[in-house]
Amino acid sequence: MGKNKKIEVFGTLSKSETLFTISDKTIPGTLVFESFQPFPGYYNEVPNEAKPVYLYIGLEKDYEVFEVSRAFQHIKKTKGWNFEAACASVKIYNKTFHTLRLRHLDSYDDIKPIQEAFAELGIKPKTITGKWKQEEGIITLKKTFCIQKVAKGIFMDCSEDYHAYILLPKYMTSEEFNEYNQQVIYNWFGSKFDSAKGAFYYKFKLREMVRIYSKKLDLNYLEDLQKLYLSKIK
Repeated sequence: MGKNKKIEVFGTLSKSETLFTISDKTIPGTLVFESFQPFPGYYNEVPNEAKPVYLYIGLEKDYEVFEVSRAFQHIKKTKGWNFEAACASVKIYNKTFHTLRLRHLDSYDDIKPIQEAFAELGIKPKTITGKWKQEEGIITLKKTFCIQKVAKGIFMDCSEDYHAYILLPKYMTSEEFNEYNQQVIYNWFGSKFDSAKGAFYYKFKLREMVRIYSKKLDLNYLEDLQKLYLSKIK
């Protein structure tokens, strides 16, 4: 599986997560969502540690991806902090929030310093009143993926454990994807997995894909899932 080189591709992921707002250890009055269960299809992945898994930091406006990336790279270089950040939109009911998705924080104590560091570079946090408690949010993430091809149409993530990607033959709306995805889930008898709709640029073309999350990933598992997806998506 390790014979193919690692490559970086830019793309998107869309998924549904249960979100709630937090206020402790943040800049007072700013919007910060935490995900209650980042991988809802994979029941074993329930946060049980005293550190955040997925956070969504509200932003004042829809900043350009490169603008946020420059700020993120500067912060990592100058501060030496170990975390990952990517642009994301969060839609709850009919309201859309522009956010910064944070991963791999060591502690909740990191939230406020990270907000302040981005604000110093012009990426301002969103101030808001009110709270959300376990609301379903539609997340659309824009990020760079580090991937490695392991079989035709199958890629492993090189920077995130337990993540893989299976190419799909056509574009689907969220509703169409959800319909096909449920057919796959109902007909799958292997270890549970979580899935999300996505796309990335690969070999100068935009490729539709499904992100698979499971701690049981191996090539046979992914090839079996691939066959099932392709049999359902006509």
